[in-house]
Amino acid sequence: MLLGSPAADRAFHGSAASGANLAIVADRVPPAVFTFGAGRGCVPVTARGGAEAQVALVREAARARDPLLVYVTGHVTTARRRTRLYLAMEPSTRLNARVTGLPLDWVVGALTAGAGPGRYARPAGAVGPSAPPPGPLLVLDVTTDPDSWEEMARPDSALRRFVEAPGVAVWGLVWQPRSRRRFRAALVDGVTPWTRAFVERVVAGTAGGAGVLAPRSLHEAVAEEVADRVRGRASARGRLLFLGPPPASRNGVLLHNPAAVRGALPSARLDPALLAELRRAPERPQRPARAEEPGRDGEPGRDGEPGAGGPWPR
Repeated sequence: MLLGSPAADRAFHGSAASGANLAIVADRVPPAVFTFGAGRGCVPVTARGGAEAQVALVREAARARDPLLVYVTGHVTTARRRTRLYLAMEPSTRLNARVTGLPLDWVVGALTAGAGPGRYARPAGAVGPSAPPPGPLLVLDVTTDPDSWEEMARPDSALRRFVEAPGVAVWGLVWQPRSRRRFRAALVDGVTPWTRAFVERVVAGTAGGAGVLAPRSLHEAVAEEVADRVRGRASARGRLLFLGPPPASRNGVLLHNPAAVRGALPSARLDPALLAELRRAPERPQRPARAEEPGRDGEPGRDGEPGAGGPWPR
């Protein structure tokens, strides 16, 4: 399911890219890459309308027996009370986002309400029709404003409570751009760097990797591509807060690794529709190793970016 932020306020940088982000995820990620049992796929549905309408669609999808990936893009603000995160919805402004925006904890509540006891209990790495389905994966690529950023960076912030909410795995990026011009300069065909890197990695897969992809196996490559795209002095590019990746026990939805599947023998026991979809994806050349290494858990990485272990101190 795809949730966007079509806010009209010019202060909301991320809203300018939400349409292109939603389109590339819906158009380029083949449904067959999702490991939903015996080759079943997922048809992405873009939720439209106000906050209540979007939450209703999330709740309805969560009642189904299949796993659920919810992709959220646009602009997130803490509004005035700073105790909740709101996805700006049209016609949101920074002053009324808490009235017109979509509270992200509503999305988490809708995802977990339909789970039922034990629905998302799953052995780590178990894939197949006999295994319980994985829990939902919430993928975020959002921007925020300077005031909200200061609140989100705190160890006891609403963002941290949101990321650590039980029952839902959260992965993605919060970006506070330096300016609207800098934000637009980092876009490629209107798409933000994180979403483009995410889509390209999911479509191409990881050569030599396992048969399935989890956020943890993709996180470092995606984060490095984002940092390269917005490279420059930290004061010029703004600030990046990488969320996740979630631990293996909370991976959420897993994805087939197209690079591994393309090398399978024709006689392999794989769904023909899955093979056809994955073989259509272009090969992506592997990047050479860099001298700089990302930070360890809780420590800053290159250029002061958060390490792979998360953005907050332990």
